[in-house]
Amino acid sequence: MKYFGGVESFNTPSRLILVALSEFGEKPPSLVSVSDITQKAKCNVSAVSYYFGGKNELYAELVNQIIEYLRSIERPFWDRLEALKKSVSASQAREILRDYFRWRMQVTPMSGPMQKSIFSLIAREEVYEGEFFSLIYERFMKDHNAFMSGAIEMASGGKVAGESAKIAAMAFVSQIIRFTASEEYLKLNMNWDSLDDGKMHRICDTLLVFLDKVLA
Repeated sequence: MKYFGGVESFNTPSRLILVALSEFGEKPPSLVSVSDITQKAKCNVSAVSYYFGGKNELYAELVNQIIEYLRSIERPFWDRLEALKKSVSASQAREILRDYFRWRMQVTPMSGPMQKSIFSLIAREEVYEGEFFSLIYERFMKDHNAFMSGAIEMASGGKVAGESAKIAAMAFVSQIIRFTASEEYLKLNMNWDSLDDGKMHRICDTLLVFLDKVLA
């Protein structure tokens, strides 16, 4: 997590990475120019080559940074589940899942443009089978999926296991994404003028009811 936050956030390579995240979040790499990035990062056009080797290498480093960032913010939940494997506590595994749902429902869209850019970039890599999707899958999604399916299996006392746990995990993650990917879609669909924590909590509580039914 070299460039996302911390003391390095104000140096030139950090500015380039953060601007690149915004640009590549909105447009595919083929439609983003080096000058687009360097202008907004307020640095010389040669900075991209100097620090990263070129636009393609900058994109590759951005993907690496996204992976490290996502792993770091989900790691506390993964570690909690790992610590339970010796005791195999269904009730504690269920509480981890509930905490994870509540956390995810607050992370996006409430945390703003950075999360949206990350979501957009990953979704484009997945949908169009970009060259970096396999890397994102192997280094983040695989462990994320293992956490979700493992937590569901443990929380259900083994009643939802194997492929069924994987399917349930994908279904619940898809629902979280559906409710957090687009604030505008959610407001239109629910006939809401605005979106706030209270409404997100209501959505989360409803999803948790379904979760409890699956785990029962």
